[in-house]
Formats: sequence, C-alpha cells, structure tokens
Amino acid sequence: MTPLNYNHLYYFYRVAIDGGITAASRHLHLTPQTISGQITALEQQIGYPLFERQGKKLALTQRGRMVLSYAEDIFHLGDELKALLKQPERVERLSVSVGIVDVIPKALAYTLIKPITALPQPVHLVCREGNLEHLLAELAVNKLDLVLSERPIPTGTRLRAYNHLVVETDIALFGTAALIEPYQRDFPQSLAGAPFLLPSALTMLSQLLLSWFDQHELIPQVVGEFDDSALAYAFCHEGLGLVAAPALIAEDLREQFGIYPLGILDGVRAQFYALSPHKKIKHPAIVAMVNRART
Repeated sequence: MTPLNYNHLYYFYRVAIDGGITAASRHLHLTPQTISGQITALEQQIGYPLFERQGKKLALTQRGRMVLSYAEDIFHLGDELKALLKQPERVERLSVSVGIVDVIPKALAYTLIKPITALPQPVHLVCREGNLEHLLAELAVNKLDLVLSERPIPTGTRLRAYNHLVVETDIALFGTAALIEPYQRDFPQSLAGAPFLLPSALTMLSQLLLSWFDQHELIPQVVGEFDDSALAYAFCHEGLGLVAAPALIAEDLREQFGIYPLGILDGVRAQFYALSPHKKIKHPAIVAMVNRART
C-alpha cells in the first residue's frame, strides 16, 4: 500500500470537524472543488467511502468515524509538538547514582560527592547507602554508576569492576575541648587509659586503629563500638570518649559536632575508592568528583 497522504487526511479531518466542505474551504482558504477532489483521492487510496450524503449534509460512514479518531490523535500530537518547539530549549538533567558504603563518615561522603552538584549542567543525584556486598550487587546490574568504599573490591569477587583511588588521608583522634586537654601533652603515650568510641570491628578503620594501639603498646578503654560514625561523633560531642576520623573532615566535625583534633595517628592513613564498572571513568559527574577529590 502506498504511504498515506497527510494533506489529504488533513482536508478530510477539517471537513469532518468543521461540519462540511464549505466550512472547511473557508478555514483552509481553498475552493470547495479542491477539497472535494482531495477527499476523493483519499477514499480511492484506502478503498472505502468516508462520507455519505444525508439530504444536503455529509455524514461520516462507519469507516470514516474510525479514520477520524486516528486523524484527531495525529493532528493533536502535531499541535503539541509545535507548542513544545516554541518553548525555550530545556537542558537535560544529568543522572548519577552513587552507592555509599555505610561505614564511610557522612561528612566525608558529602565532601567527595559535592563537586557533582557544582556542574554547569543540572544534575539528578541519587545516593544509596548499604554494606559493600549489597552495593556491589546493585553496581553489577547497573542500578548504580559507582560505589564509594573505604576498601577496594574484595579479592575473588566475581564482578567486572575497577578500583579508582579517590583520596588518601591521615587519621586523627577527636574529642571535646575538655576531653582532649589532659591528653595533649606527651601524645600519644598520654592515651593510656583514655576512653575510646571505636568503629565496628569489621571496618578497615577499626583494623588500622587496633594495629596502631599494638604498635604503641596501648590498651584502649573501649566505651562503645558503632556502625554509624555520625552516632559515634554525637556521643563524642557529649564527652564520652575519643573518636578516630579522617583528618580531611576536621573542620566539618568542629562545625557539626563541636569536637576538635587531638593529634594525628602516625603511620595510619585511610584510603577511599570509587568502584566503577569501567576501567576508565567516562561519566562527566563522576569524573568531576574524582578529579576534585584528588586535588
């Protein structure tokens, strides 16, 4: 079948909605003979009459009513398209989904992710939090663009993904001004008997701290252990114990929790990674994040 002539279809549409050929000819600024000839050509193409004469009026046949219903949809869509094209061009939002391993301090996650929101293109940012195994599963099925982790992908993981070192930072001990004062002199030997709020045992930071305590022959007085670093900082704010945190977020901890650095733990550095399904990061939002963190 030859392609439908949309000029013919439009003339039929105008006759049907205007109530006759004469009214349609005034609307289209064409002669009635021209419009009548175009409708005849359309009827010959589809093989069915679209109108039948009832006295002096034209009435739609059953097939004509069906064609009209489609014509209405077609030309209404055309009107919507014309209206849309008259509007100012919209800038498409850039979508980025980030998984954050739940042991990463929220202040650090915010510091790392913030450059994404400063891009000139509008961004739709989605953040998901969970354990590393769950987030890697989400990454594997493309529900996440990257995962922020405090450790690289575990050896033996059956996932095609790559580690990108984003930032490396010293670890410092923090506490309220009153709590840290007696420990400032002769640090770190002064920490014997000091109260500590430690991260949960399975975290990389906990392992680094225990190794550091052994190296300096210190036995920590463990007041509490926390999966959520923000909760540990809140208890630290109440003066219940010292916490270890990335020195990179010292200013954030002072502003949010009123806790201050006591000292840097010599030889203890934490690394944070962006885990991506691509060996070379191409997503512009993630490139901006990684480049900003590295500088």
